[in-house]
Amino acid sequence: MPNRRYSEIFRRQVVEEILSGEHTMLAQSRRYEISRSLLHDWVGKYRADGLAAGRSARGLLAEQEARIAVLERKIGQLTLENDLLKKTTAALRQRNAEPPSVVSGPVVSASPKAAGS
Repeated sequence: MPNRRYSEIFRRQVVEEILSGEHTMLAQSRRYEISRSLLHDWVGKYRADGLAAGRSARGLLAEQEARIAVLERKIGQLTLENDLLKKTTAALRQRNAEPPSVVSGPVVSASPKAAGS
């Protein structure tokens, strides 16, 4: 049997299925025709890497910090939009609640009789 190389994504998927209880190590071994000892090694490496197979702790931390920064910027943007919508809605309610001006009066539509004359 020739030596095969497996992607990190594939290895992680197989290990996560084993650890979740979705499949047993024996079932995964038969399914993908991979030796149980190799699967055992993958599981050990996966656990040793803090559940991030193939990534260093520093790299994982940097990735998480970048994701947090993106989410914090999005929260700021959504907060500003929410405040603007609240102010706009309040201003519209206040404008609609005010009585009409004596000078301009209420908006009156033409009556059907006046339009037909």
